Amino acid sequence: MVRKIIGGVITTAVCVMFTSMPVVSQELLQQQAAPIEINDEELEMAANAYVVITEINQEFQQSLQQVEDPEQRQQLQIEANDKFVEAIEKEGLEVDQYNTIMQQVSTTEDLHMKFGMLIQQLQ
Repeated sequence: MVRKIIGGVITTAVCVMFTSMPVVSQELLQQQAAPIEINDEELEMAANAYVVITEINQEFQQSLQQVEDPEQRQQLQIEANDKFVEAIEKEGLEVDQYNTIMQQVSTTEDLHMKFGMLIQQLQ
């Protein structure tokens, strides 16, 4: 059950990689509480994790194209999710904290711009 929860959380993180910047569903926006204060250090940690997650996702997508067996595909997804969590935690963030930051980045213009500049510097 924990893997399903983490998988759902990480799915949100992966979804942000299919666009140049994160997009949050209307449902998430409605669930979101008042904006929290995100300092520059937290934003930088999230940007570092985002870059690593993007790289992991690219590798995952390439591997997925080479596998047809549903069980192997599921195993690849589990491995990718584990790597996503590891990348986030390696930066000193919890998965929930990372997702909250990414939600704020996608809904707050100033954070969106700062985050974009950090990503450009890291790539």
